Amino acid sequence: AQAGRLGLPYLASPMETLDTLEANYARHDDAASAAGHPPVKTVPIMRTIFMSSNRQQVSDVRERIEVEARKLGRLAPDAAVDDWSIVGDEHFVRDRISEYRERLGMNHLIVTRLRIAAVDDAAVRASVARVPEVVAALG
Repeated sequence: AQAGRLGLPYLASPMETLDTLEANYARHDDAASAAGHPPVKTVPIMRTIFMSSNRQQVSDVRERIEVEARKLGRLAPDAAVDDWSIVGDEHFVRDRISEYRERLGMNHLIVTRLRIAAVDDAAVRASVARVPEVVAALG
């Protein structure tokens, strides 16, 4: 609400679930409107993204990031990995990015968590490098 009252974009935690983001963006938009600001057109979303065609690698990454997040106490007990991250094959990543665009109006994607425990840096870099291709294919 504070960002909305100031007419600024809202940048949420990368651990907020999609449902929480949806509620918070609605609250942000209401606050901006109530303060007399035009709609804020910048909608940035931060997400952990990992893309691979290797099913075992995807499964391992999903497990590792969930374990890390739970150790840090950053997840609600009922939150699933898909609620706050995008980890899967190219089709899954494309569909999730499209969902964020449709549900939130996302127009800026910030890829976070560029280090994932027990995943070599080359695999993470290769995954991140493919994200712009997936986004561009969405138009």
